[in-house]
Amino acid sequence: MKVIELGESLDAPVRIDTYMYPSVRERNHAYNNQARLDPEMAAKARVEVLQREMGEEVFAQYRKIQLDEAENTPEGEAVPGQMACHAGKSSFVVNWQGEMRSCVVLDKPSIPLRDVEFEEAWEFTKKETESLRISARCSSCKLRKVCNTCVAAAIAETGKADGVPEYLCRYTEATVRYLKETSKK
Repeated sequence: MKVIELGESLDAPVRIDTYMYPSVRERNHAYNNQARLDPEMAAKARVEVLQREMGEEVFAQYRKIQLDEAENTPEGEAVPGQMACHAGKSSFVVNWQGEMRSCVVLDKPSIPLRDVEFEEAWEFTKKETESLRISARCSSCKLRKVCNTCVAAAIAETGKADGVPEYLCRYTEATVRYLKETSKK
């Protein structure tokens, strides 16, 4: 919380994200052998940080919405799901090599802008991104509306776009649990 305090003292906005993508070389290691918090600790820190950043009134509204989504979302159809973020739909990134990509984390789709017109690159990026799918388990999960999983996270966690990122499953379950605990205080 000292980072937040420093930001406040400097009148500088601070946004802390407690989910850290695994290092490629650590992906297959147990959580306790990775350079990141275990998912339960990260979730607890997330709730504490959000509460501090938002203030009680806004956090109470956020908590209500998140818990409502977590408790009232029915299981969906168990089919591979489309990406829920804006990557390749309404946003893209151009890397230092001049390649258009749908997401800053994904290395594909990728097309060099020096070789094609922008419109062609954008159409390619949209089409290729549309074909990316998350796992059927994730797309049907009751917690899917409050989970931060995406193709990029699945690849980072499991090596496959349609892999199930167990770290994020535990992180989301623990986040919901900690949100419930804060509502009882």
